[in-house]
Order: sequence, then structure tokens, then C-alpha cells
Amino acid sequence: MLKKLKYFLVVVMCMVLFTACGKDETEKETGNSTKNEESSSKNEENKNSSSEFVVNDIFEGYSKEGNTITTIYGTAEMTDITEALTVLKSDMAVTSSTVASSVDSMLTNAGAEEITEDFLNTWCSNVNIKSADEMTKYVEDLLYMINAYNAAWGNITECFTLKDYNEDAYNAIVAANDEYYTSMVAMYGYESLEAYCTAMNMTLDSFRSMYDVEGEILDKIINIYFAKETGLVLNDEKMNEIVSNVAFQYGYGNKTIEEAKEAMGANDEDWQLTAVNYTVMQWLAQNVNIVDDIEHDGVAVDQVAGPQSGDTVAEITIKDYGTVKIRLFPELAPKAVENFVTHAKDGYYDGLSFHRVIENFMIQGGDPKGDGTGGESIWGEPFEDEFSVQLAPVRGALCMANSGEDTNGSQFFIVQCTDHMDSYATDWKEIGVPQNLVDYYSQNGGYPSLFKVHTVFGQVYEGMEVIDAITETETDDSDKPTTDVIIEKIDIKTY
Repeated sequence: MLKKLKYFLVVVMCMVLFTACGKDETEKETGNSTKNEESSSKNEENKNSSSEFVVNDIFEGYSKEGNTITTIYGTAEMTDITEALTVLKSDMAVTSSTVASSVDSMLTNAGAEEITEDFLNTWCSNVNIKSADEMTKYVEDLLYMINAYNAAWGNITECFTLKDYNEDAYNAIVAANDEYYTSMVAMYGYESLEAYCTAMNMTLDSFRSMYDVEGEILDKIINIYFAKETGLVLNDEKMNEIVSNVAFQYGYGNKTIEEAKEAMGANDEDWQLTAVNYTVMQWLAQNVNIVDDIEHDGVAVDQVAGPQSGDTVAEITIKDYGTVKIRLFPELAPKAVENFVTHAKDGYYDGLSFHRVIENFMIQGGDPKGDGTGGESIWGEPFEDEFSVQLAPVRGALCMANSGEDTNGSQFFIVQCTDHMDSYATDWKEIGVPQNLVDYYSQNGGYPSLFKVHTVFGQVYEGMEVIDAITETETDDSDKPTTDVIIEKIDIKTY
């Protein structure tokens, strides 16, 4: 249950909070006063319960010699992490305006039956929340902490190389993942992972390949490194506080520390790692300088200004529709541009279709299979995302399609959406998106939820009417046009 608690606060805690303070305040302050007192007393018992955590177990054998870090999980080499600690602010950043809006919406719609009254009273007492306003502030602080952690972590992990790992630790993680996914497939009637894999015509090893055990081990080593080097204190009091909070989230608020631990099925090592993750998350939120601006990029680019003399442009000729002209941005997305340009010059895209078309969203192509499952990069393997605050998924943006973080291949899409929301424009301005790009979004539309999820590497400057016409074509249930929309050729030119 706890193996994925690196981000354990983000869903459960917020949902509990959203629901918790939707109750009538008068009822909480009067009719339930006795229950509040009882809950507070029980909570105090939880916090003061004796615990035999040996927190230093996970630090046993820790050492740092030069750039080499050794822990009980294995050894990693560290490069200079100064740059990593000046990290890009991700699209996950949530500003106060959108958080407040989400909180208001959840308060309005939350059903009292979703959690028990006792749970409500105990939770609110535990976190000392007495009103919706206090809850809003609490959620904002939590989201900022989580966003800072998530934004920093991708950059930080790139500065460490796993030299080797403890085979016992590796096997333990595989076993834990096996147990977790066994419980998942059991919900669909499979008695074991082996039975599921047999039914899916795959090997157990191929299923396990998605575990990314090395990545989990590296995360643990880095967390321990930060905990040790920043002097974070992990004592019994801190451990009990974290166990208590997690217990409340899972509905065990009226149990003692030991009862809650037993109910949640995690051992002391799991809790120690959860505590390390949590305290590192707090430290990053307080100390990491989150920036993403023109100075960081080292070059100023105006996404919507149109091409200038010497710029690289692409002209996509689409059968029966016309030509779309796109300015490319090699300054900020060099790999995506190189990949697209090379494929185009090699004729890779010639004759392929726009296999996915969704009106007021986008058109997607670049897949030789024509169903969204094919294609590869010019390097024969996926390449990393390239994000910049100066490039956003506004109407007309050319973006890389992907199946997750750093999974770019050959597929691309062009944003066609004309919708816009003032709250997103405000958010973008607050995190440093150039004003003219914010204004363009407000006037023309776009799809903000794609911001820093998909690499933006070009912008249509002529031919949006062609894109609009394509989105009006009839499609089937999988958004594939019933009449193929064919790319005849893509010419790469210097403007």
C-alpha cells in the first residue's frame, strides 16, 4: 500500500480535505463538541504512542566519498547537482486562483456520505482546520510542496548514475511490486500474475519490465543522500506524526500508531522511507529555487511572432486540403526539431495519415501504422521532452505526441482548440510565460493542460484554416477519420 507514497499526499489528502470541510461548521462546533474532544484525546494518544522505529537502519553504511554515494540499497555516482537544484517549474504548478476554484467546487459538490462523521471530526482536529478558508490555505501549501518536489526530482535524478545495487534490495522491490499487481489482477479474476500473463500472451519478465526497479533504487539512494546531507531530523516523534497523518488519510484515524501500521500492512522500513520522502519533499519546497524564464533558456523566442529571415520552416502538404506552414524552434527544442526535420527530409512522413482528429482539440499524425501505436525517432529509441516557458500549447502549436514522460518518437500533433480560460491566462503569467504568448492564448485559444506535458517545437503561421477544415471531417469511435487525411509531403525550407 505504501510503496507509492512518494506522492502519497497528492490525491488522498486533498480529497479528504475537500470533503472534510464541506460539512456544516455549526454542527462541528456545537453538536459534535464531545466527539471532537474524544477524537482529540485519541489523536494525542496516537502521537504519543510508544514506537520502536530504528530510523538509522536505512542510514546504515551510508557514505559519500567524492561523487560516490553508498547506501544499503547500492551505490550511485553523482555529478554536479547545482544546476539540478535550479529546476524548471513544471505544468503541475498550481496557483492559488485555480486551487481556490477547485476547493470551492469540491466543497459545493462533496457528499457527506463519502466519509464518516467520526473520521471528519478526528481529521479536522488533527490538522487544526476549522473553516473552508483554512482548508484552502492548507491545500495550497500541500500542493506547492508536492509540485516543488515533482518539478525538482526529474532534474535531480538525471545528475545521478546508478553504478550498482544491492541484489536483495532489487528482489525485495520486485516482490513488493508482484504482490501489488497480483492484488490488482485478482480483481479481474486472475489467481496469480503468472495466470494473467499467460492470458495476455506475455512473459512474467516482460510484465515486470515496467517496474523500473533500478529507478526505484536510485530514488531511495537520492532521498537518503538528501536526508543525510541536509541534516533532516527523523526521530520517533516525526515518524509518529507521519504515520498518524497517513493513517487518517486511509480511514484509520481512531487507531493507535501500532494498530494503524498493522492495518496498513507496511513494515518499519516502508515507514522510514516514507518519512524520508516526506521530509525531503518539505526541504525541496523550502529550499529549491524554482525558475523557468528567458534567462534560463539563454535565448528569447517569440512563439507567435511568425518566422524571421533565416528561420527553419516546414511546409506540410495535405491531400485535398492544402498546405500548412510552420515555424520551427531549434533553439528551445533542438532534438524534437532535428527528429522532425530529418524524418521529413527522408520522406518518412510522406503518405502517412492524420490518424487521430478531434474537433476543437488537435490533429495527430506521423505514425506509419496509422493507429497511434507505431513510429520511432531517428535515433531508434524514445528521446526526452524539451520544455520551455516560452513555448506553450496555444492554437497552432506543433507538439510531439507521447505515451508518457520522455517517450517521444515520430508522432506529432497540431493544436486546433479555440477555447480559452482567464484563470489559465493568469496562471501562465504568474509562472513566467511571456505576456504576448498569454495574450495570444486569450485571443485565440489553446489547450493549457498539455503545457509541459508535450514538447512544443513549432507554430503554424499560415494555413490554420486547413487544420480547421480537417477537424470537421467525419471520424469513427476511435477519432480516426473515416476518409484518410493524407500527408503528401513535408518540405523543410529556410525562410
